[in-house]
Amino acid sequence: LKESKKFIYSAALIFFAGADLGYFFNNKLDFLEPMLRELVEKVKGMSMSQLIFFIFKNNLSSAFFAMLFGIFLGIVPLFNAAFNGVVLGYVFAKASAVDGVGVFFKLLPHGVFELPAIMIALGMGLRIGLGFMENFFIWYKKDAFRRFLGVIAIITGFLGMLFIIFAISGFLTSANGENLIFASVSSLVFGLVLVFPLISLLFFGDRKLRKVQKKVFGERFYQAVKVFVFVVLPLLLIAAVIEGVLMFLYKS
Repeated sequence: LKESKKFIYSAALIFFAGADLGYFFNNKLDFLEPMLRELVEKVKGMSMSQLIFFIFKNNLSSAFFAMLFGIFLGIVPLFNAAFNGVVLGYVFAKASAVDGVGVFFKLLPHGVFELPAIMIALGMGLRIGLGFMENFFIWYKKDAFRRFLGVIAIITGFLGMLFIIFAISGFLTSANGENLIFASVSSLVFGLVLVFPLISLLFFGDRKLRKVQKKVFGERFYQAVKVFVFVVLPLLLIAAVIEGVLMFLYKS
């Protein structure tokens, strides 16, 4: 955790920046409303134990996959932090418009354990993914041209990952029309083309660098799993119990 604190703080910064955007631009984010209404419908009529299990399962899967998919150069944890921040900001804006800013104190108990757990998982995912780039720039610290190529590859790779995420969301959507499928396939192909230079530089260059990448990844992934099991998991369990009880009481 100590070695990962800069990544955890970065994830938290992105999350709260997203929350600010969600709050101040909530009138532009009405497309989130159906998703939130669907979530509310799911929890209607649930018992306290069902609520606790539902919250724990959702938070656990979100945190685990955000950490696991950090391997893709940290793009997924970054996107996860920003998106969830925007959703929180949007919800707070809508709730405070009805109950005033005092609603913050109603929402606060829900995040005391959950937010630290999620930020830690996101930070560990960032550490895994960005570690590849750290190793690259340290390895070529005296090779200005290779480092310049690395910067260009990171920019194109980041854009490529965004296209790939868009493609995946298109494939998963329930409204799979022909136009959407064509757009998703096109985005996937274009994204892979943009990502390829970065993958080549990081993983198919110098043989000694490849060994370093493999060793560092193994160490960081093992550490991330330990932190997840012994820190994130207990925090999420406590958070689920608190949130489940509070939600049940609010409903009652």
